Amino acid sequence: MKANQSGEKAKSAAGIEFHVYNAALAVLGAAGLIQSFSAHRVSAGWDLGLLLPALGGAFLLLWVVIRLLLGSRVIRRPGLQKSAWLVIGLGAAVFLSVQVVLVTDPLLHGAERLEKAGGSGAVWLIVLGCGITADGSPTWALANRLDKALEWYRDHPGTQLVASGGRGANEPEPEGVSMARYLVENGASEADVHVEGRSTSTMENFLYSRTVMEEAGWSGGPVLFVTNDFHVFRARMLAARNGLDAYGIPASTPAVIRLNVYLREFFALFKSLLVDWVPEADPEPAGVQ
Repeated sequence: MKANQSGEKAKSAAGIEFHVYNAALAVLGAAGLIQSFSAHRVSAGWDLGLLLPALGGAFLLLWVVIRLLLGSRVIRRPGLQKSAWLVIGLGAAVFLSVQVVLVTDPLLHGAERLEKAGGSGAVWLIVLGCGITADGSPTWALANRLDKALEWYRDHPGTQLVASGGRGANEPEPEGVSMARYLVENGASEADVHVEGRSTSTMENFLYSRTVMEEAGWSGGPVLFVTNDFHVFRARMLAARNGLDAYGIPASTPAVIRLNVYLREFFALFKSLLVDWVPEADPEPAGVQ
């Protein structure tokens, strides 16, 4: 009798645990979908970072449905369960390690380090594009970058600004043109603003911006760049591949897209490590196409 009661209690506890686990997964899945669509409202268009929470959310909801249909765990063998958790744990460890690098790098290799080393005479600042809206105005994240560039420009007279960004598939004009207009409208001298309007990646931002600077008289020395905080590490790496001694000025990232951009940057970093290298030749001019 006692054995039966103990068995019933164990079965009841397992059933409660099963449904609580399902409920938690369903809440996480719904949150992922909501987050993606909320972030899309302030972005120029869909990209991997915006899609990942939605895809993860859809997967979790599908997983819950399968569990409910089976009435039990999907992976039942203990050995497979351990292997699955091991893979998840290793993946999480790699992801978190990369995020630590992305978060701390702007603190270790920013413009303040250049100034402390006595290199505050750098007069070139590259603003990296990251999307404009259908009416040609900067996205929220890009406006933060431009405002940060203007702060530096006002505090450091003589700074030359490079507005760097090509035209995306859903954009009415090159980002560099929109960025230059914003800079001038908000106080920068038109003579101090240079447009690079054909880059389609961070690698090309630096490749073509270097050409613009050289054509405008830059003969070497440290340069600065402005991008959002999550992007500083990879941007600095790609600047170095273009032969630039570059220091980042991090702009804040809107909270509503922070999860998305750090997710995207995780994959973008590995892509850049593998395939983003300087081409042997660039015969075309670097200005607006």
